[in-house]
Amino acid sequence: MTIAMQKNYKPNEELVNLLISRNMTIYNKTWAAKILDYENYYYVVNGYNKIFITSTMPEDYYRDGTTFNELLALIPLLHKGIL
Repeated sequence: MTIAMQKNYKPNEELVNLLISRNMTIYNKTWAAKILDYENYYYVVNGYNKIFITSTMPEDYYRDGTTFNELLALIPLLHKGIL
């Protein structure tokens, strides 16, 4: 029997603050939240953040100096199916 975990909806501003709390540098919080209106958070962040993660216990924690812009730089590769 498989038990599905359901994620509660979080507004983009809260997701941005979550990334910051996990050591990601975000230069413009308003802009980052707006980007998440167009790019699915879970697709971009959870799918392709592994190269930036330094720890997963108790939650994902980003390497020092990791920026939201670096994560966004992967999006064209995602859309082309390269990653």
